[in-house]
Amino acid sequence: MRRAELTALSSSGYKGCRRKQNARSPPAASPLLPVRLSGSGADARVRRGQHVSHSAFLSRMKADPESESDAGEHFLVADVGGTNARFALAPAGAAGGGEAVIESLEVYRCDAFESFNAAMRSYREALGSAFPKSACIAIAGPVDGCSVEMTNRGWRVGEDELRREFGFETVQLVNDAEAIAAGIKTIGEADLLQLKAGVAADGPALVITAGTGLGVGALLPAADAWQALPTEAGHLALVPRSDLQRSVIDRLRAEHGRVSAEFLLSGPGIGRLYRALATIEGSDARLDDSEAITAAAVSGTDALSARSIELFRSLLGNFAGELALAFGARGGVYLAGGIFRRLAPLLCDDVEFAASFCDKGPMQRFVKAIPVWLATVPKLGLRGARLTLERRMAERNTG
Repeated sequence: MRRAELTALSSSGYKGCRRKQNARSPPAASPLLPVRLSGSGADARVRRGQHVSHSAFLSRMKADPESESDAGEHFLVADVGGTNARFALAPAGAAGGGEAVIESLEVYRCDAFESFNAAMRSYREALGSAFPKSACIAIAGPVDGCSVEMTNRGWRVGEDELRREFGFETVQLVNDAEAIAAGIKTIGEADLLQLKAGVAADGPALVITAGTGLGVGALLPAADAWQALPTEAGHLALVPRSDLQRSVIDRLRAEHGRVSAEFLLSGPGIGRLYRALATIEGSDARLDDSEAITAAAVSGTDALSARSIELFRSLLGNFAGELALAFGARGGVYLAGGIFRRLAPLLCDDVEFAASFCDKGPMQRFVKAIPVWLATVPKLGLRGARLTLERRMAERNTG
């Protein structure tokens, strides 16, 4: 697929890409599975940006257990990051868990509220109807028992406080990366773009999502299901592969201290890379917004932006490969989130990303076999929150 076509797709929700790839309606919810890609083996050449099947990865997985929910009951689901808080309703017991189950969506800027509870009050007022009895909140921070301290915002969220103020009978806090990993189970083949060829096998899968921060979730195979798990792997240190990467990281370390993957592979990280590269090169850093930098790189209208995003993609490929090696992610690696979707025209034609992913010395053969996909749909955190709540409620009912 030509870059011009992908550029157009990046601003149109990839609908044209789906129609071009498959005229039939995509499956409502395709489980993920060991499937051989077109060609022979992990080295098969595939067309960049082409959708690939992941319908075998969860073939062992039984249907999610049904919770004992009242007919017509809705859950409240939320996905809360450092910049935006998304609230929606999702019907209990809905089959599949795809786009159709997300209703009454509202998106709030976190800066407009002093606390998470204040944002939820605004949603309750906007809803103007009976508030659900059950809720699942996917939130950017490590869950400690029944509460979360957000990593990139000074909010503390507690299950007990939510029950008292909003009258929930059931409320579940989960890490946002865990919810997005669960949400991967709801997407079909037409919702994926292939970034790197490979052969998905029976084993763990990884989901990497970037926004204000960098989240990493894992899908681990169990006896009859796939368990979504949170990690804090986004806070691992970055390992440079080139003199330029080393110069950028050393400069930022001198200014800020420890340089984690999240510090550079995130929305704010794009701006940091851009400014650091401008300083090293003696270039004019005329842009100050990560979205503007990304857009200029995709459109080819600013050379410094293009070099900064090239550096971002190389660092991302290396980091994703390191994680794939650490988790033994034979089931594949999935990229999700708006930042990666906006970069799709460049990621789908990126030899350096794949080379960085595979540059693992004696383990190169292992990671070379691992496929990488980009999820092109939004709201995976909300979808995953619904699935997580359904499963947890069912486990409690049968336990």
